[in-house]
Amino acid sequence: LSIDVMATMDLTNEVVRLRAELEKVSVERDMLLCEVSNLRRELELSELKHLQDDSLSFSFMKEYQSGSPSAGRNT
Repeated sequence: LSIDVMATMDLTNEVVRLRAELEKVSVERDMLLCEVSNLRRELELSELKHLQDDSLSFSFMKEYQSGSPSAGRNT
């Protein structure tokens, strides 16, 4: 084969290899984006739970300080 044909075949093989590598990297990127999305959702849920716990704690302390019977101070 001539040098031009061999060079073309080498380039074609390189393109095929690079496309396969790109596909693998794209799949990995998509998996990482999903993982980031899941972690963000978990963080948001955790923050909401923390805010809810803080709100309940504040509400309980407010009732306790006011001497509300529902707070367990019916002595």
